[in-house]
Amino acid sequence: MPQPILRPATKADIARATAHLYGQEKAAPVRILAYAGEVDGRVICVGGVAFYQGGVRIAFCDIDEEGRKYPLSLHRGAKMAMEAAARFGVRRIVVCRDGMHEKTPRWLAHLGFRQEEVAGGTIYVWSRG
Repeated sequence: MPQPILRPATKADIARATAHLYGQEKAAPVRILAYAGEVDGRVICVGGVAFYQGGVRIAFCDIDEEGRKYPLSLHRGAKMAMEAAARFGVRRIVVCRDGMHEKTPRWLAHLGFRQEEVAGGTIYVWSRG
């Protein structure tokens, strides 16, 4: 089984990911630093950090069912995105629990996120001193 190629995501990759997430292609509303995983020319996952006005940084990951067959590559890609964000000076990244896969909280812990309760909801926060 070929391993995914991890590469910087293009605008087209992000548009396809939003189509998968929201049912229609649309441009990213914010600046994004993202990587794509590709197997045999097909993008099977896109993930990274979205930079919102006001300083909020949100991590995201859109993985199709084929992408779940490559957990080590997914983890490597997530680490690449986190390291790139840190190089850009990002000090705090948030992940919201809404619509999260059941295995995601444990994966986030491996990436250095910690769980917090905020306004009655659960979020995961990565921060760098």
